[in-house]
Amino acid sequence: MKILGKIMRWILFSILFLLILVSVIFYTPDLSVEHLKESYETEYSHYLDVQLDTLVSLTIHYEIAGVETDPVIVLLHGLFSSTQTFYPWREQLVEQGYRVVLIDLPGHGLSQGYPDGVVSQSRQAKAVFDVLEELAITELFIGGNSMGGGVSWFFASEYLDLFTIKGIVLIDAVYPMAFENERSSLQGFFQSRLGQTLAKFTPRFLFKQVLSGVYGSASQLDEDTLTRYFELLRYPNRRSSFLALDRFEETTSEGIARLTKLKEANIPVLVIWGEEDSWISQDVALLFQNTLELSNEQVIIYPGLGHVPMEEDPETTLTDVLVFFENHR
Repeated sequence: MKILGKIMRWILFSILFLLILVSVIFYTPDLSVEHLKESYETEYSHYLDVQLDTLVSLTIHYEIAGVETDPVIVLLHGLFSSTQTFYPWREQLVEQGYRVVLIDLPGHGLSQGYPDGVVSQSRQAKAVFDVLEELAITELFIGGNSMGGGVSWFFASEYLDLFTIKGIVLIDAVYPMAFENERSSLQGFFQSRLGQTLAKFTPRFLFKQVLSGVYGSASQLDEDTLTRYFELLRYPNRRSSFLALDRFEETTSEGIARLTKLKEANIPVLVIWGEEDSWISQDVALLFQNTLELSNEQVIIYPGLGHVPMEEDPETTLTDVLVFFENHR
């Protein structure tokens, strides 16, 4: 019996030791909002309290730079990203005579997330609308990467009668597709206290492996960029929110109808894509080209680049985008 007792104590001790070891290696706690603001606010930062519908209100962070009378360009980031993804473009755009508005979409960057966990293109587009209304902007170019590209074409179609849309830039953008409107089987779990704790087991080295897949062979994830992505992901309760959220989108046919509406309104569109995008295949660029009836000159594919070409090669991509803006300003 004494031997059995020793064995059981040794097993329990070993399990406890392993749990502590795993926690030390894998557990990364949330960062405070104050710390993140201190690290990532800039001289261009502003905040806006918005009421997206009768149930949801939140605070949005956005940045604006440039002369008030210059043509406006609104740029929207992708999933897990933030305004910083367009910093490599902003300074040059301002120097070329544009006013640049960068928005942290709800649940990203320094913006609060949806308290009910429900995200949709219509809600994200409404957040963009509220910022532009606050700034009294009625004429603009709009563009976005990945999810932000999807919000861009949705916004343009939804508010076509309220804004003059001078052009749209789609960067490895989300194409119309249907999402299941049912709650994930894991959603309730990740909203629980245990689920929220487990969502924090995202060590930097594992996150680096995931994020590295965003970039193409001609580019590289640097440590500063990794730190920024990793820290903003640790905004309070953000990781559990990503895992628990509901997605409500239109059907594919309804989304394509929106793109058709933009085509019929003769709004200029430029599609740019990283050839090595492993998140959204370059085949999707051809879907946009066919649906919007774009010429080959309006679709640019960059060899060696991945899902965020404006980060990976800002000089080359901005040269092409500036030609588009100059042709339509």
